[in-house]
Amino acid sequence: MSRSESEEYKVLFYLLLYYILFLQCSTDHEIKHGIINTEDKSQIAYITQGDVDTTLLFIHGWCINKEYWSNQFDYFKDRYKVVAIDLPGFGASSKSRLHWSFDQYAIDVHEVIKQ
Repeated sequence: MSRSESEEYKVLFYLLLYYILFLQCSTDHEIKHGIINTEDKSQIAYITQGDVDTTLLFIHGWCINKEYWSNQFDYFKDRYKVVAIDLPGFGASSKSRLHWSFDQYAIDVHEVIKQ
C-alpha cells in the first residue's frame, strides 16, 4: 500500500469516526417537538428526548407548562425516553376547547399514551 492510499484510508477512517461519534450520538439526545391531535380537535404540544425502550411521561400542574420539566429531561434523557406535554389550555397546546374538565384531561393524557 502506498503512502497516498494509506492517507486516504486514514481520512476515511476519521470521517467514519466523526460520523459515529458526533452525528449519530447527537441525534439521540436532540429535543423533538410535536403535536398530537385529540378526538375533540384539540392539539396537545409535546417534547421528547432520548431513544430508550422505557418512557417517562411528565405532566405539568396548574399554571405551568412542559418547560417546567427541562431539568428532569437533562437528568433522565440518557436512561429513558422522556416526554413532556402541554395540556390543552397551557403552553403551546390549543386553548379553544368547548368542554373543560378533569375527565377530559385524563382522556387527553390517555390519547398521548396511545399515540
